[in-house]
Amino acid sequence: MPRMLRAFLACLVLAPSVAGASPIIVKAAPLLDGVSDRPRDGMAVLVDGDRITAIGPAAAMAAKAPGAKVIDLGSATLLPGLVDAHTHVFLDDDVGPGVYDAILLGQSTAYRAIAAAEHAKRALHYGFTYLRDLETEGAMLREQVASLREVLGE
Repeated sequence: MPRMLRAFLACLVLAPSVAGASPIIVKAAPLLDGVSDRPRDGMAVLVDGDRITAIGPAAAMAAKAPGAKVIDLGSATLLPGLVDAHTHVFLDDDVGPGVYDAILLGQSTAYRAIAAAEHAKRALHYGFTYLRDLETEGAMLREQVASLREVLGE
């Protein structure tokens, strides 16, 4: 069995089931809920598996899920996921002179797809839970240019 397939199967077997995870309460001093006209203090978010099930006063969330693991973020601000409605995840952050062409013509689509996954992961770590990718910035362009050069005999 190929090594990559063995590693993938091991991750599936060893990874804890999200659905079977115990509830988690996330507390933070200020909470921005996107509804209230100001930050709310003393609030918590109850997460069960992969779903937010309740948002309310920290004491109420603790009473609702007495055995839940508590993550206290202290004075950090808790807010809904951010939205970036104009991204190009298939491009690098630094698109200076010549970089755009170097990426489109010098990197394979497969390589750029792997890099795009890393760019999306980085955005998630920055707090963006929704990305709207505007095109794949030249996906297949490298291959099309190579095919055109082959046809033209260059």
